Amino acid sequence: MPVFSIQVYWLTISYCYRMQMAIRRISESQLRPWAESRTSLHREIFSSLEMEHIRRQAAQLWDALPERRPSNVRFGLRGSLDDEWILDRIDPLADVSPFFRDLAMDRRLTSIAQECLGGDVILMKEKLIFKPPGAPGYGAHRDGAYFCDAGPGEHEMLTVALALDRASEENGALKLYPESRRKQLASPPGEARDIAESALISEAVFQPELEPGDAVFFDCSVPHNSAPNRSDQARRGYFITYALAKYHSARSRFYDRYFRELAAMRRNGPDKEPCFVIDAKGRKQVIDPDKRLAWHDCVSDAGPGEWRSVSSAD
Repeated sequence: MPVFSIQVYWLTISYCYRMQMAIRRISESQLRPWAESRTSLHREIFSSLEMEHIRRQAAQLWDALPERRPSNVRFGLRGSLDDEWILDRIDPLADVSPFFRDLAMDRRLTSIAQECLGGDVILMKEKLIFKPPGAPGYGAHRDGAYFCDAGPGEHEMLTVALALDRASEENGALKLYPESRRKQLASPPGEARDIAESALISEAVFQPELEPGDAVFFDCSVPHNSAPNRSDQARRGYFITYALAKYHSARSRFYDRYFRELAAMRRNGPDKEPCFVIDAKGRKQVIDPDKRLAWHDCVSDAGPGEWRSVSSAD
């Protein structure tokens, strides 16, 4: 066999092997217990009737919130597959929606979070991702890299991904890498908090197909990412992060930094105007990336019970 043909042969074999490794999957039955994987899947936490109501509430909230544009940092800004700017999430929303605040504190969710974390929990952050058709995926990262500045360690927080719509490979369902949570994985250029996609090519992936009402729990050490939504339907999900209750100021610490970081990133964005946030009372605050927020109504740890800790005695 000519030398060139041999080289092509081995390059083809190597590529096929890498592709096989890239799709090495962990099935639902193969997922290890929480203590080992820090990941757990729970089916049918909410009924189909409840999920219909939750989806209606999500649509109504999206339509009701004012000034839905890039300079409003409550809305997530992404570049679509068609090279257009799209808004694809609300973050946070518990302060402007009593319904979604109560959903985040539902005992069916918080009791699992308490068992996983081994103590009482608080609501640290939450976001409602709409992921319309054509929306891009989210790059690989660990939540701990973004959240630990708020106080808790990566094993003292967890995130719940509650499916509002069916989640599949086609519409960019969440992919988790529980076997890789202890590994040192390379970062891409320019963002040390993220993980290079190439670092995960040979790692086993857990990507369950979710029906509305199913939820995946994972702690902040577990790498995860998602692909674009290439379907013709939205793939909505409510992502809720709980922290151990002893970190009572975690919410305000996180969102103060988060809003200011977004304002710095978007100051020269599509709107060409200063960034702002609007609270539940309709008050607008322009955000200076170099100064702490003047008020914390939308991110407060205090208030009339919104961010109370939840204990087994409740």
